[in-house]
Amino acid sequence: MKKTLVALMVVSMGACGGGSESSGPGGTGGGSAGGTGGTTTGGTGGASTGGTGGTSTGGTGGAGTSGAGGAGGAAAGGAGGARDGGAGAGGSAVSGDAGGTRDGGAGAGDAGGAVATCNQKWNFDTNATGGLPAGWRSVLGAWKVEADAMAASAPNVLRQSMVVPGTQFPMVLVDGVNAGDVTVRVKCRAEKGMGDQACGIVVRAQDDKNYVVVRSNAIEGNIRIYNVVNGVRGAMFATKDMLTTVTANAWHTFELAVKGAAYTVKWDGVEVLTTMNTMFTSGKIGLWTKGDSISAYDDFECAP
Repeated sequence: MKKTLVALMVVSMGACGGGSESSGPGGTGGGSAGGTGGTTTGGTGGASTGGTGGTSTGGTGGAGTSGAGGAGGAAAGGAGGARDGGAGAGGSAVSGDAGGTRDGGAGAGDAGGAVATCNQKWNFDTNATGGLPAGWRSVLGAWKVEADAMAASAPNVLRQSMVVPGTQFPMVLVDGVNAGDVTVRVKCRAEKGMGDQACGIVVRAQDDKNYVVVRSNAIEGNIRIYNVVNGVRGAMFATKDMLTTVTANAWHTFELAVKGAAYTVKWDGVEVLTTMNTMFTSGKIGLWTKGDSISAYDDFECAP
């Protein structure tokens, strides 16, 4: 009888507990409001840097099967859970979309939904021409490393040379980066285009259809910031006219710094635009063009 009572007490205690089944020390496992708790196996519960584990409100907590070093849960606000299987280097949740991991296996310190830091530089000079650096993925367009005698840092550039009319935008993403607060800087040169001569920086990309882009356009002579949600570019929510300084066929240094909801844009080292944007909290980084723009990029870098 005593053994039976002890067994019942153990079962009862196990059924009540949230959190991860086999989580190590770290963030708090489990969804915060009624969600299923924690990671299922292996990974450290909670966000990667001091955050609260699981989803923030009501989602299903944690990734379904997080790998070693991976952290379950959405970064902030989205519904948790793995989108397509194991914990990987996927983006965080889109507002109201499924969060957690997206496509692939466990990443080294870059788990789906976790906010990582980025401190890398790509000058494309050691990459084979005709392709992309390792970990880069062309979403749309003809993105290739090419030799260019007029490169900002010789001998190579990354060039996008496909005309894409309509509301689809050429874009390349760095799949191995999932950053929240980050500064992204690139040298860009808009080379050709009758309708557009654009350069663009992508941050906080959840996937191919949900991201924030800041773009320059030498034909319009301006810089603008847009949210793209479910593949639809919304109305621009910040703009700066710079007719005499946003020019084609010259190298310019384009920079976007995001910290929390604060966005700061610099052009050739001068701060030109600031705004607030709460659409996304973390995600991939990348490059972007528009319409018939033929644009070259060099010295692409990110820093915390």
